[in-house]
Amino acid sequence: MNQNSLESRGPKQEKLEVKIEIATEKDLEAIKTLWLSAAKDKKDASLLGLSLQKEETNINSLEFKKNLFNYDRFVVLAKNGSEVIGASVLRWEREAGFWRISYAYVKPDFRGEVGLKMLFVGLNKLLDENAKNVTFVVKRKNQKMIKFAKRISAVKLHPVWVDKDRNEAGKFGYLMELDLTNPEVVKKLKRVSNAS
Repeated sequence: MNQNSLESRGPKQEKLEVKIEIATEKDLEAIKTLWLSAAKDKKDASLLGLSLQKEETNINSLEFKKNLFNYDRFVVLAKNGSEVIGASVLRWEREAGFWRISYAYVKPDFRGEVGLKMLFVGLNKLLDENAKNVTFVVKRKNQKMIKFAKRISAVKLHPVWVDKDRNEAGKFGYLMELDLTNPEVVKKLKRVSNAS
């Protein structure tokens, strides 16, 4: 099994071989299919930064491609065989001067290890490109991710609203930052990544 693969259990507890990789334009239609399936659930309707109303299913492929494959971003994919089961978008925020994990989604039946491995692959690509820091939002209820963020020395900056409906209680998270120039952070990230 290579470094960007993991064995996992699927929805019926069968053993899966999940591969994590950086997407290319050949993956566009598979990502689009994942996005459309996620959009059926109102909670995930803004997957990959493209808002989608439930009735809209004919997204322009050129717009979709432009939103995903641009000079200032890249997509990390999780695949179970040829099926795309997760995707995350990392984007350079030019004016602010940092990278941001702007969107991430894993199909509900595959959540857990797959999301963390996608994060490792994305962060390692940023390290390879000499990025200085990266920010991301963690939902308050996602204690597993908050624990992981602390483990790799991410710093909690401040609370942020996660969902558009700010009247719902508990729909906020924390903006986190990871300093990729700190040798201790890099060492922890490599150690955790190698152990997974």
